[in-house]
Amino acid sequence: MDEENTARLLEYLQLRLRAGSMDIPDLEIVLDYAITLVTDYASKDTPQGMIELAILEVSADLWAKRDARGGILDSPFEGGAPTRLARDPLTAAYPILDRYRGIVFA
Repeated sequence: MDEENTARLLEYLQLRLRAGSMDIPDLEIVLDYAITLVTDYASKDTPQGMIELAILEVSADLWAKRDARGGILDSPFEGGAPTRLARDPLTAAYPILDRYRGIVFA
């Protein structure tokens, strides 16, 4: 992915996650990790827009996981129940990318 697209995704991710300017170095790490995961999984026939959508979804999940020890996120509300996050970081990307992968026989 080129630098221009990466910068655009980083800016969008910062707005979507309401991250401050102090969080940008951490966001860059999360975004780089998401780009690597998604581009390794996506097929060559996947449209660029779908790849970018999957990258944003994976990035948002990875960002939420940074505060979830053991994959469990505490509720910010009094009396709220803890929430277990998906262990696989690509869980949100599978429905987006799988339609372009075709059928695979083992």
